[in-house]
Amino acid sequence: MKPTLCSCLPRPLLALLGLVAALKLAGCQSPPPTLAQHPAPPLARYVAELRAARARQPQAARYHGQLGIFVDLTRPDTENRFFLLDLRTGRALVAAPCLNGRTDRQGRVRYSNEVNSNCSSRGLAWTSYAEAYPGRFGVAYRLHGLSAGTSNLAARTVVLHSWRHVPAAPVVAGRHPIQSWGCPALAPTRLAEVVQHLRRAGHHRVLVCLR
Repeated sequence: MKPTLCSCLPRPLLALLGLVAALKLAGCQSPPPTLAQHPAPPLARYVAELRAARARQPQAARYHGQLGIFVDLTRPDTENRFFLLDLRTGRALVAAPCLNGRTDRQGRVRYSNEVNSNCSSRGLAWTSYAEAYPGRFGVAYRLHGLSAGTSNLAARTVVLHSWRHVPAAPVVAGRHPIQSWGCPALAPTRLAEVVQHLRRAGHHRVLVCLR
């Protein structure tokens, strides 16, 4: 009788092939990409920082008492990093991914206040519905620096704007969004949500904490 392929293979190899086949039949294959698991954003800390920052402002009444924005670029770029917060209830009204500026070779966000650095800035700023203007990517909102690390926001044209390539929700780990030139850019649908709240805030300024 002519020998078959199986009869010519050593028994240990046959056993291994059988195990592989069994695992495939059982559905034990490589799992599909999943969303990375990271600690939940510390909303209570964000709210506390914004409340304290508002209280320190010389004309605190000019700033909206209920709305504040916290941009936490220390969180992974695949996660929500932009938070429009209700400072009274501590609830996030909008939570979304946002872009950062330049990074180092390890992918960590670089911070700079220098003109033409294309880096993100760190510090305190403000915006409002009245700060809207027609920008390169649609309607944008000017950011005005309130600290040493944000004093050149206007000179650098670092603004709040949208871009169609920014994800509207957290993305699969490993699929990193592109970098901006220093602006905390959002997905168009998420900026539209933010604008609704800015409109309701009227003439009041809304504090923005950049981290």
